[in-house]
Amino acid sequence: MTSRSGQIALEYLVYLGVTMFLFLIIALASLSHIRDVEQERRLNAIQDFAAGIQYQLVVLSSLDEGLTFNIQLPTKIESIYEYSIVTNSGYLIVTAEEDEIVLRIPKTSGQFVAGANQVTLQGGTLYID
Repeated sequence: MTSRSGQIALEYLVYLGVTMFLFLIIALASLSHIRDVEQERRLNAIQDFAAGIQYQLVVLSSLDEGLTFNIQLPTKIESIYEYSIVTNSGYLIVTAEEDEIVLRIPKTSGQFVAGANQVTLQGGTLYID
């Protein structure tokens, strides 16, 4: 009788071990998927932010000379991601965490800062103060 009880206990432990192993594999796969979804969400947020600024600059460049507009930039993208923004040689470069988005923009002079930014069109150039 003890031989049979020992075999049953051993089989139970083997099945329990296999089940725990499978559970661990599923949990790790789920965590990897969650991490990928979060990275995609962050990249989409940064792309939307950069595209919004690009769109505003394109629209402003097509308006009458001498007009001044205010562009308000948040301190963080979606109140989560800290970022830096640079305008350089006709490009808008937005960097947040390890992601960098580069978009073409009209001719500009000056740099954006978090908060209020005044943009004025003079001589075909957008001046950012």
